[in-house]
Amino acid sequence: MPLTSYPTDEEMATIVGATSIYLTVFYILLVVAGWKILKKAGEPGWKILIPIYNFYTLFKIVGMKTWFWAVICVSLVWGIIYGVYGSDPNGKTVYLVTYFFQSVFTLIVDIIYCYRTSKAFHHGLGYTIGLIFLPNLFWLILGFGRSKYDKKILKTNN
Repeated sequence: MPLTSYPTDEEMATIVGATSIYLTVFYILLVVAGWKILKKAGEPGWKILIPIYNFYTLFKIVGMKTWFWAVICVSLVWGIIYGVYGSDPNGKTVYLVTYFFQSVFTLIVDIIYCYRTSKAFHHGLGYTIGLIFLPNLFWLILGFGRSKYDKKILKTNN
């Protein structure tokens, strides 16, 4: 059935405004949850506010500092390859192959990160699966819930 009428400017403004408010509130909740997670891990909460450094800190609390740098390096290499081959019709294969490997590598690191985060806060495989498939919800639960951080459970040389 074809759409016969389009939303008016006022209706669109309402939709955009409501969506913006919802997303802003949700983002603030995620930041507060991140702040609380860092506090539970013995880190200053303000570190969650600084881009890139926040990910470094989160990787550090689960004993994955080296993995963080590996992800950064792989992403930089992929960015360089994209810059060189991304617009070259003859270089599309190189671009697609490196994009595939970068995506697989990042996915594997993300799964390991979710598992180690679960473990560090005394949760099991179910929580790991939750962090993988519903990360925002489980991040909020981790931050606002009763989970306790235990670095000893990870047994790393951090």
